[in-house]
Amino acid sequence: MVYIHKLATIKIKGMSQHEEIYHEIKGEDVGIWFISDDYGFKISAKIPSNVIRSLICKCRIEFLFGKDDKGDKIYFHTGAKIWDNGTNPCIITQPCRFSREYEGLKKILSEKEVLIEFYDELVTCSATAELTIKEEDRLSTLQFLGDTNELYIGDYNTNLSLSMDSFVFTLDSSQKTFNSYNIKVKSVACEIKNWNIINKHYVGVSDAQKVIISDKDEGGTFERQIWFSLESLFLNDIYLNPIVHQDNKERELTDILAHHLYGNFLIETKALGILNNNNEQTIERKVTNVKKQVSKGIKQLIGANKNINRNLPIFSRYGKQIKLDTTLVPHCVVLVSELIPFGYWKDVEKEIILAMMNEKIYLHVMDCHEFIKYVKASLGRKEMLDYYLMGRAENFIENGGNIHIKTNFKKG
Repeated sequence: MVYIHKLATIKIKGMSQHEEIYHEIKGEDVGIWFISDDYGFKISAKIPSNVIRSLICKCRIEFLFGKDDKGDKIYFHTGAKIWDNGTNPCIITQPCRFSREYEGLKKILSEKEVLIEFYDELVTCSATAELTIKEEDRLSTLQFLGDTNELYIGDYNTNLSLSMDSFVFTLDSSQKTFNSYNIKVKSVACEIKNWNIINKHYVGVSDAQKVIISDKDEGGTFERQIWFSLESLFLNDIYLNPIVHQDNKERELTDILAHHLYGNFLIETKALGILNNNNEQTIERKVTNVKKQVSKGIKQLIGANKNINRNLPIFSRYGKQIKLDTTLVPHCVVLVSELIPFGYWKDVEKEIILAMMNEKIYLHVMDCHEFIKYVKASLGRKEMLDYYLMGRAENFIENGGNIHIKTNFKKG
């Protein structure tokens, strides 16, 4: 199982319900919102782009519900299980803390079909669709929900956190934490149909790119998403697919190049290729494919850095020459759409360490979900991204070269 948890975005006084929900969508890494307000009713889901693609390819989805009756308080939790992999689905879990969540869920469970909209890592809506739940399942879930006036409303605290851990433990006993226990849970199968894919245009300072989540050029889509996520930090000093000139020939230097006075950033993006894979892959096969792409990305970044150190002419796609300070230790980043937490990775970890030692670079391997956390924490300051990535490289070494290290930034 791959668990991603919605946490507890701080609520700002004076916001309308519509503003509150959008603030939460922006602040959370993932989440499912059951909404019923003056604008109508719908479900909003913020999930990784590769999981959205799996849903477009008709993988299964179930809603998850947990009810924890403590006598004086009743905690209620929701979530989703998305079978983007046959044996290790993506599971999203979250606590309920507001009356609007209960009222939204009640309204949606009373409807035969409902609009569901999917937000990606950049908080842009990638697609909408119709979601249906069988009538008997809707009725049984309403009965499971019970009297919403009895359900917990309030701040995120230690008791709610323990109840949330217990919800996860009940779904999967291998996820036991200190003092966790079994609670009542219910899963409900859903059907998603009538997809409406949204054509998005990312407009930056010096470039603009079209992004469609169903585009089978998943690598190109991934590149454009990462370019746009960094564009507000680097403005005129970020380049998609820059060109290096060598021996009267032109070729791509790297997928994304960015720089500032004190730092250079070279990024190679590697997509999983979900839309182009008709057969469901085993987790072992997926791990093998991701490892191959990571190793390829490392070699590409080493080659790109060598070309920079040779002072070869580098140009943007539009002919602008790019001047870089070759005395700086660059951040070289291999970004994958999903860094699968299973399988044997020691060989890749050794490859990363040797590359850092031999090439005098900071080398990072992470997934899009992790990288966006660094971008958000930088608060629009490229110097902070530089600083955080240096800290991550140190943390990687201190933790024995663990490729699956995760960083959590405090919400403020």
